[in-house]
Amino acid sequence: MAKVSVEFIQALRKAADVFEQSSDYAWQHMNVIDEMLAFGFTIDDLKHLEQLSDAAILSSLPVEERNLHRLTKHDVVKYIRTWATLLENQLLNDIYLPQNIINTETIL
Repeated sequence: MAKVSVEFIQALRKAADVFEQSSDYAWQHMNVIDEMLAFGFTIDDLKHLEQLSDAAILSSLPVEERNLHRLTKHDVVKYIRTWATLLENQLLNDIYLPQNIINTETIL
């Protein structure tokens, strides 16, 4: 999976918004794929995006919502937003705050 960064997460959320608002969401065009690769997407990311098939992303969804269809815009948007949230959570989990910042008694 691509390297987690705030910019990557923002790009995913922006893509989901664009897809949701557009009647044409054909991300498969070469100009779009080139941009995605330049931004840090891997070939595997693209393969999974095309099929909505990344196990980590799907497992983040409730069981009853995991049967996504790649040709359904709503499902593509859900997959991308779930991916962004998953990466965001990974990024947040990697943030370390020293104990004196976490300790509210020190702040007060």
